[in-house]
Amino acid sequence: MAIQKVKFRSNIKQITNFEIVTLKQFFRTRPKKHLESHYRLNFWVLLYIIKGKGIHYIDFQPYPYSDNTLIVMPRYKVNAFVVNHQIEGYIINIEESFFYSTESQQDLDLLSFFQTGQYHPTLSIQTSKDMTSRVLIDLIYREFQMHSKQTPKLIKALFQSFIYSIRLEDAGTMKQFSSNLYAYYYDFTQLIETHCIKWKTVEPYAETLKITRKTLNLACRTCSGLSAKETITNHLIIEIKRLLLQNTLKNYEIADLLGFDEPANMSNFFKRYTNMSMNEFKKRQNTITFSQLLP
Repeated sequence: MAIQKVKFRSNIKQITNFEIVTLKQFFRTRPKKHLESHYRLNFWVLLYIIKGKGIHYIDFQPYPYSDNTLIVMPRYKVNAFVVNHQIEGYIINIEESFFYSTESQQDLDLLSFFQTGQYHPTLSIQTSKDMTSRVLIDLIYREFQMHSKQTPKLIKALFQSFIYSIRLEDAGTMKQFSSNLYAYYYDFTQLIETHCIKWKTVEPYAETLKITRKTLNLACRTCSGLSAKETITNHLIIEIKRLLLQNTLKNYEIADLLGFDEPANMSNFFKRYTNMSMNEFKKRQNTITFSQLLP
């Protein structure tokens, strides 16, 4: 069961960084074998569930959902669907450039919304046709189908309104972050993606960001509930799991890829933070039958 790193791809020339399709269409047009494999996304995803029950896996953890659910998935998460053709709703895929308000400035307000997925990947919302979020997502879908020259700008405006409507509806669950702290946290997570093989301590990240370790920890705890060190550790654990499930690499090869001096060091690291051996993890994952998980 190999895990792939999936990149964003759009078939519409006018819209290269955003996609919305119905869940029925999504499940009908993608291979079941591919969807029910664990794969890592380099883009952001929203599942807007209007009707139906199911399970979605994020970082190897099952998250059940039912009617009136929004599933928020930040980038770089490992995902696996449980295909269910009875589900009604939408899936939205978003590439990084969508979040830029100018060529050099990111829309941190929109980006920070997806940090909700670190706390509560599933949100309980109202999806009846008279609710603002439902009206807006229906409009987004309709405009996406039209493919006009003005569609990208209109979709961006509608999507911003959609996110604000969700925030107003679920203000008690969702967290708000200061732009400075979220910027530090976001930049830190990007650095982890490219430097975690060599940088397994907090100090080089703080030095690169030109902030103190204390400030970086504050940003991490505020935005994710984890310390900077725990954030690095979680990333490494997920990478080990991802590579283990490829079933094509020996432990010493995985250790080398992830910058561990010895395979034993990696094995001890994995067991310390997961309370299971790497072989136990592989056996558990290989016995999962996704079709049996549906409620």
